[in-house]
Amino acid sequence: GYFKPENAQFDEKFWIKIQGNDAQTPLLVYDETRECTFKISPGRTGFDRLLSKVHGEEASNGRKCHMRASFNSNGDCTVFPSTATLLQ
Repeated sequence: GYFKPENAQFDEKFWIKIQGNDAQTPLLVYDETRECTFKISPGRTGFDRLLSKVHGEEASNGRKCHMRASFNSNGDCTVFPSTATLLQ
């Protein structure tokens, strides 16, 4: 499962980095502490939208970007693609 970083509260937004190459390779997602690290596989909900945001960051050659995310008390992670940026 996914684990929120210790320094983040439930429903509090924190920064994550998403790295991706192509539509056949899982996205690597992690926070700055790497306490929260997981992959999103092709075909999973949100994969295509997140990969599109990663590829939209031309300064990183479309390989990575930062976004905000949060965890609710059930352990569900929500990523906010509208916050995508190369710098955090």
